[in-house]
Parts: sequence; C-alpha cells; structure tokens
Amino acid sequence: MKIEWDFDGSSLPILLSGYVADKGSRGYQGPSPRLLQSLAQYFGLQKNLLIGRAVQGTTTIAAIMILCHGHSATYQTGWTTSAGRDDNAHTLLLWDALQVLRDRDIWDLDLGGINDASASAVKTFKEGMGGESIELIGIFN
Repeated sequence: MKIEWDFDGSSLPILLSGYVADKGSRGYQGPSPRLLQSLAQYFGLQKNLLIGRAVQGTTTIAAIMILCHGHSATYQTGWTTSAGRDDNAHTLLLWDALQVLRDRDIWDLDLGGINDASASAVKTFKEGMGGESIELIGIFN
C-alpha cells in the first residue's frame, strides 16, 4: 500500500465516488457530494486542501479530505473499503496526515464529532488518535 497526497483537488472525483458508494451502502448521514465539491474547490484555490489516498496496486482502498485554516485543520470526510479496513488504511492516512500538517505548520486537527450510539467504532478510532475530546453545546433549530 502506498499513500498519495493531492493538494490541488485532482483526485476529488475518486474521493467523491468512493464517498457516495460508502455512504449509500452503509446508510450514514453526511454532507452532500455537491457541498464537498464546493469546499474542495474553495480550499483548493487557497492551497488549503489535502486529499489523501491509500492505494493498493491501482485501486484506491481509502481516502480522506482535510481542510486547512490558519494553524488548524479539519477532517472533512473519508471512506474505506473492506480491504482498507483489513489493512488499517484509514489509520495510516491520518497518521501520515499528521506529518503533512506538521510540515505545513498546522498545530491542530479536528476529527469531528463522536457518536456513541451508532458509530462506536469511529469513536474508538478517534479516541485512539490521542487527542482531546471537547464537548460543544450542540445545534438547535
């Protein structure tokens, strides 16, 4: 497996097609592909977009999109195939991302929310990255 980084959005179609397939098969809520495309376009123009892919042979088995802002970054989305899960590709992508971000003088990476009820494996993964959990007030309509 090799890790490839894209800073200009050229691998966005691969990220989006995998995301749509993963979201459809696993049934989770997430941002629309159109929103992700808009974010990638905007952050790409600012040179603040990172798309990482874990590749086996010619097949992408996992991908992530990170948005950089100041000395911080936000994990925006990602997906992993069953082969990627078997090889811990997502973990490797995030581990490698930490070095890429450090090289860019970025100090913080927000991995997003934790859902105990329906995503306990994701919670375990995020906690395993060794960061700090922060509870926010929430969103109300």
